Amino acid sequence: MILNHRPNDIFCARLLGAVNLIPKETLNLNEDLDYEISAIRPEDVKIDDTGSIEGKITSIQFLGSEIMYYVDIGNFSVKVKGGKYEDAYKEGDSVKLVFDLNNMNFYKSGKRVLPVSVPE
Repeated sequence: MILNHRPNDIFCARLLGAVNLIPKETLNLNEDLDYEISAIRPEDVKIDDTGSIEGKITSIQFLGSEIMYYVDIGNFSVKVKGGKYEDAYKEGDSVKLVFDLNNMNFYKSGKRVLPVSVPE
């Protein structure tokens, strides 16, 4: 599981499944860390009214037992893995996102940098 949740570089992160690679200029989630790109898997991003990141659903993919939402958060689209079809949002819906920061990785020059606040 370490390889999937803590890949040492961006190449491995992409190789091991869907991942959101978010430039720091788009969304700075760790002010204390010197990084260029944050990475988080779609299953670690949730649509939740308590979220602080606002966006709009621009596209939806039905993947059998799951739904993949594409949420525009300004000039960037974030993939969010959703639940059951009955709970589905619609294209154009405004939503708020919550990122599981414990499962987020940060990269500089393609290599992972270690934040002090996130346990290994």
